[in-house]
Amino acid sequence: MIWLLACAEPIHVGLNAAKARDIFWSPSPEVGSVLRVQWHQTAGADTQLEFEFGDERLASPLKWRDKGEQAELILGVPYAKELRFRVVTDGNKGIWHEAETAALPGGIPEPELLLAGDYEEDQAWLLAGIGVGGEGWDVAGFWKLIFDRKGRVVWAHYTPDENRTFYMTPSVRSGTILWDVNTFWTAWDDGLGSEVRRMYIDGTEVERIPVPGMHHAFVELPDGTIAWGATPRTGARSSRRSTRTAPCARSGTALPSGPSRGTTSAPATRSSSTRTRGPTSSRATRTTRSSSSPGTARS
Repeated sequence: MIWLLACAEPIHVGLNAAKARDIFWSPSPEVGSVLRVQWHQTAGADTQLEFEFGDERLASPLKWRDKGEQAELILGVPYAKELRFRVVTDGNKGIWHEAETAALPGGIPEPELLLAGDYEEDQAWLLAGIGVGGEGWDVAGFWKLIFDRKGRVVWAHYTPDENRTFYMTPSVRSGTILWDVNTFWTAWDDGLGSEVRRMYIDGTEVERIPVPGMHHAFVELPDGTIAWGATPRTGARSSRRSTRTAPCARSGTALPSGPSRGTTSAPATRSSSTRTRGPTSSRATRTTRSSSSPGTARS
């Protein structure tokens, strides 16, 4: 008698079949140095993005991702840089795909690095701001910027309506940045229209918090409450007056949130010594070839 034994499917022990398919990327509409990579993951796995430009290699945080549609941000790459990236699932390294960050927005001075010292890993970035288009208070607008330790701009966001931004800070809520829209020195309204805004690092705004009377800094308390000093000025041009006195605190109204965002944010640190020069059209030497528009790469 002959017995035939068979199984319907082969069993692979110790092998993870997770792969990333249908991979494509696109720049953030608000911050052209931030790229969003999307893909379909065939199985749950510890996953991260690896990306490199020139001789520099970076990676997104390693985290578990379920089967299905996934997305992650490429952060920390300077403007006008060609790069390549790949999705790594449980150590299974996918193929490289090419991408490119946008050109540095016009009006932003290009820093020149004069001196760079040693720094800790969590001090790799500097969140700062600069007024452009004039001197002192007579400026055309404000940019919020993140520099790397080589003095390169890796992130930039413009404050709307030529208002002032005096204070920016990573939020106690992971993955968001807080910044002020200050009307005290533009609308001359005693700061009646001032706001603190919360956004993801890709520029997606998720919350606006009214802070009437604010004209300088604010602080976010550990529980997420926003506090600020409000000092009414006499002779204000506004017919309305703030009745609050320092300190003030108010919760905001949440706006509809966008799709899944990366959770990496750039901590504020001490800066390297830099000086700036006027806008330039020159671009860094390219190391790979890529399209200058959003691309699709399939594996």
